Amino acid sequence: MRTPGGAFVAMDTSPDSLFSTQNLTPEHHSIAQAANDFWRQEVEPKLDQIEHKESAVLLNLFRKSAELGFTGISIPERFGGMELDLPSVMIIEECFARDGSYLVTHGGHAGIGTLPLSMFGSEKQKARYLPHLADGRSEEHTSELQ
Repeated sequence: MRTPGGAFVAMDTSPDSLFSTQNLTPEHHSIAQAANDFWRQEVEPKLDQIEHKESAVLLNLFRKSAELGFTGISIPERFGGMELDLPSVMIIEECFARDGSYLVTHGGHAGIGTLPLSMFGSEKQKARYLPHLADGRSEEHTSELQ
């Protein structure tokens, strides 16, 4: 059972019901390493270009992140995503939050653009669009949505 809002402060809570970084699995640590490596090797060297609104740089980074599966982190595997658990998603997002512009690009795609379809779309919509959202090729199909 989830505890609403800040009610956990006034409630008796079992230690088993809490999540902390001590609960991260070896898989979580591997995901963190992959996200950090991508950040240091690909994004960080281009932060100045991102800040100066060089959109081609951001698009290129987005495509590289898609090759690593970061654009499909919450998409079910049957649609080409990674279907990661919430701690994994938060590890990646926390890493990418080192720069607001990059996070907005990634989060806008992986969160705002993908999650509603993944959670509430029909099976037909999911089959048609989620594989393209997972592999980062969604911009090739935006004209189909109009």
